[in-house]
Amino acid sequence: YAIQPFVLYYMRDMLHVKDPSKDAGFVFMVILLGATISGVLGGKISDRTGRKPVVYMSSLIIGICSVMFIFLHSVGQVLVIGTLFGLGYGAYISVDWALGTDVLPRKEDAAKDMAIWHVSMTLPQQLAPFFAGIMLNSFVVQGSSPVQYVRGGYAVLFTFSAVCFVLGALLLRNVRGAK
Repeated sequence: YAIQPFVLYYMRDMLHVKDPSKDAGFVFMVILLGATISGVLGGKISDRTGRKPVVYMSSLIIGICSVMFIFLHSVGQVLVIGTLFGLGYGAYISVDWALGTDVLPRKEDAAKDMAIWHVSMTLPQQLAPFFAGIMLNSFVVQGSSPVQYVRGGYAVLFTFSAVCFVLGALLLRNVRGAK
């Protein structure tokens, strides 16, 4: 959610495509297609292996793909890595929700606990673009109109995203009551 609002600018500034809105749309399409496939498969795999291994693996995939976006130079490369990112993302989202329901302390308080968990999940999604914009805005091509961002800004943004996913996976080790 820190990166999503800036994909259009990434396509414009880093790949120098003629129609960044069209190409950004293709990137989101392949991410969602990958996520759809892995959402179903990730859930089935987690039923057999446990939730944590799937979340660990999908977080690793998403983190690696986030860093890889820094080094890509063509729309084709972005579509391939975007597909891999989507595969990780779909498994993460589906299994993350299953893991959340597995570790609810009391079924009688499920609605309240899920509401708290949901706020703790969506509040950062709302704040992330604001802070990401501040990060990215620190790396502007001087005198550009419209504003253009340099590779260093995207490197900070994508690395920040990767660090968040890896930290999330590491913190998952502390969750008890789930395998």
